[in-house]
Amino acid sequence: MKRGILSHIILDSYILCIIIALSLILTAIADIGIAWYGKVMLDSAVQLKINPNNILQYLLLGIAVNSLGGIATFISNYSIMRLIKKSILKIRISFFTGIQKMTFLKLQEIGPSTLITRFNVDVNAIESAINNGILIIKNPFIAIVVFVYLASINWKYAIFTIIVGPASLLTGRLFGKKFKKLNELLLKSNDELNNFINDSVPGSITIRAYSMQNYLIKYFKEISQKTYNIENRINILTSLLQGLSWLLVGIPFSLIFIAGGIFVTRGDISVGELLIFLQLSNKVTYPFVGLGTQIAQFRQAKASLERLEEVINTEDIEMISNVTTPVEPLNIVKIEYENVSLSIKDKLILKNINFTLYSNESIAIVGENGSGKSTLLNTIIGLYQIKTGKIKFNDEDIKAFDLLRIRSSITYISQVPFIFEINVEDSLKKVKHDIMSEQDNIKIKHFIEQMLLFDKAYELKILRNGINISQGQKQRLAIARGLTNIKNVVLFDEPFASLDPVSIKGFLEVIDEIKKNRILVVVNHFVSTFAHFDKIIFLKNGEIRAIGPHDKLMETNREYNQFCKILESKT
Repeated sequence: MKRGILSHIILDSYILCIIIALSLILTAIADIGIAWYGKVMLDSAVQLKINPNNILQYLLLGIAVNSLGGIATFISNYSIMRLIKKSILKIRISFFTGIQKMTFLKLQEIGPSTLITRFNVDVNAIESAINNGILIIKNPFIAIVVFVYLASINWKYAIFTIIVGPASLLTGRLFGKKFKKLNELLLKSNDELNNFINDSVPGSITIRAYSMQNYLIKYFKEISQKTYNIENRINILTSLLQGLSWLLVGIPFSLIFIAGGIFVTRGDISVGELLIFLQLSNKVTYPFVGLGTQIAQFRQAKASLERLEEVINTEDIEMISNVTTPVEPLNIVKIEYENVSLSIKDKLILKNINFTLYSNESIAIVGENGSGKSTLLNTIIGLYQIKTGKIKFNDEDIKAFDLLRIRSSITYISQVPFIFEINVEDSLKKVKHDIMSEQDNIKIKHFIEQMLLFDKAYELKILRNGINISQGQKQRLAIARGLTNIKNVVLFDEPFASLDPVSIKGFLEVIDEIKKNRILVVVNHFVSTFAHFDKIIFLKNGEIRAIGPHDKLMETNREYNQFCKILESKT
């Protein structure tokens, strides 16, 4: 059974926990010392024993006792806040590491927007939970030390200071499960809100083009109202819990004052000792007053903790080594698929895929939307774990290689390019480990320059998500970035989608240079470019229906011929 992330962090920070425990003891002693000082002064005043000549001594004693309290408070608060911030730091790093290590399939299953919400909302909830958890330990700890001291003065009166505990704990127990259930609903509702915003804002052009603003506003109001209703129910419970706690505590607390008067009247305790009880009883009763609320809030945050641990402790991880420096790439000259099938959530995406790719070849994967083209491309870099069939590099099973080494051997340009928030020149350097060698083809270098032919391209500061450059410029930048770090295997997913005719022509010319001593695979929808590739892999419903040169397939495969004609008529 795995340790929870919080217990793991606390056990790793045992020295800090020891310091906190010692500082809490010091705090309790300081509280007792301050109360004792008040008792001495009050009893002396009642008995008329205060000597005006000793005022300086009394003052110095007061300063000493309060200084002890100040030092204890500083050490305690600093240590607690450091433990909290250290815990949150480790949780954030563990959560981000979990995201990076989880399988691509698991990442898609949870959803990027949901993960962003968990990172922001749930981590804050856990910070509050840790703080409450420390209070749950801290306040009763001080209460026990104080109670022992009060019992040494008069154990009967000391009993009256703890009679409020069970009632307060009962309220926390009563509402705890309800808090947790409501918080789970709130987290799901917040996920829905954040996912809706993340989906709708980037699609603002389409939304306006189809006049969908009013519909989306209406829908957003509905899910916002749903979230508000859940938050309001939590607020009602919280207020009710606090009100009940004070009601259940207030009545017994009155008994403490009544009992104090009786004990003083009977001579069981002095007036100064009554002051100690009244001053320190709050240290004993307050932890129980707040304990019910803190336990409820802690259970409420448990839902957030479980969501974070789903990512941190996920077993759906990629088998990749923890190396941050460049690894020696593979010299891949042959890629072979043997009866490869892939199912995602019980849906068959790829079925009995068989083909062989060799160096010095350019291959286009074509087919209708949803036929499995991008999925097939993604299996080459190990984004999906194949359970049926084999993928081989140079006649060796892909599973024999570390994923980091595989991906270091492949240049991959995705359909939706990821744009760094830096200038273009630095963006190109992001993927480079070494300066391009003199042997790099001059035509490829020239094409990179052609890809970046917009005003002051190299000096341009790219804003977040590349909002200050066009989609075509993003695609050209992604291609240029890939070509600055070109490997033995080059994969492109829809590279022509956002390119103008001039850029497409230049890209086709450079393909012949790229494929020299390399395997080049392109997912392609542009039928006018099919003939430029050495080999076509035609997919339909996850199956390969034809493999071969474009011209030959047009003559021999009726299904491929019909597909090309339909595609050509659309473009």
